[in-house]
Amino acid sequence: LYVAAGYVYRLNANGSLQWVVGSSKLPHLSTWRGIYSNPGVQYDFQESSRIAFDGKGNLYMAGGGAFGLYERTVSGKLRFLGVFRGDGNAASIAPQSDGNVTISYRFGLFQIHPSGIITPISGVGERLDAALRVKGFLPHMFIGGDGVAVAPNGTIYVDTNTGNTFTPVTAILEVKPSDAVKTLWRS
Repeated sequence: LYVAAGYVYRLNANGSLQWVVGSSKLPHLSTWRGIYSNPGVQYDFQESSRIAFDGKGNLYMAGGGAFGLYERTVSGKLRFLGVFRGDGNAASIAPQSDGNVTISYRFGLFQIHPSGIITPISGVGERLDAALRVKGFLPHMFIGGDGVAVAPNGTIYVDTNTGNTFTPVTAILEVKPSDAVKTLWRS
């Protein structure tokens, strides 16, 4: 069992917690810049809040003060992938049955492929914004950092949030593999 609770831990069979990334030794304040690093360094994982594995066993982590997305490869290499945030929380991430990892954040839905390439899930951006429209209120922006889950058939479920007055509603959206977007619930 892996847990993102500040640092990322693995609960071992004997009940002990093991740091997967992160360290109890913090850098001297004069050397820490307060932003992400590439490649990722231990301190970047101090505030990890979301994790997902891809089909190769690479571990992805999102969160922290810089709202970064990081990877710890199976070989142990730490990599910074980018800042995935916009008017809301850090990106939400979830594994897919095909080995990819889904990313949900302000600018839509994306996939991390086991090769490490990040691509947008095409065709859904405007439909995500439209699903949040409220008559008489502009703009209507999808802000999807609250949660994401992917069903075995590829259907994506996104928990949106309000965020910096860009939309007055929260919603649970369903995105079918055909890119059709359906609002399941809206506040």
